[in-house]
Amino acid sequence: MMSAVDQQREAYVKQKIEKEGVRTLATARKRWVFGLFGTHKFYLNRMGSGLVILTCTCIAIFTLASYVGMGFFAVGLIWWIIDYFRLAKLVEEANVVQYNYYKEEAERRIH
Repeated sequence: MMSAVDQQREAYVKQKIEKEGVRTLATARKRWVFGLFGTHKFYLNRMGSGLVILTCTCIAIFTLASYVGMGFFAVGLIWWIIDYFRLAKLVEEANVVQYNYYKEEAERRIH
């Protein structure tokens, strides 16, 4: 049986998730279309890899006439294609991270 504090914490987490929403595969796939700019990574709170993809794409755009630009474009393109097949898992991981974050926040706020 859950204690009153645990029930309050669980209600807090549920309220935060309802307010903020969860990541969905459909929205992630829509953002994947623009994945060479890292939008799907930003949506899934993977800022580091989103910035790397965005940087590769920008370098590729500005140096496309050279072999360097084609190399950066190839890296971004391969990463983008692989992400299509990993997208469901990435969405699930993002939702678990979000849930755990709110759970930890509830533990800090509700005593």
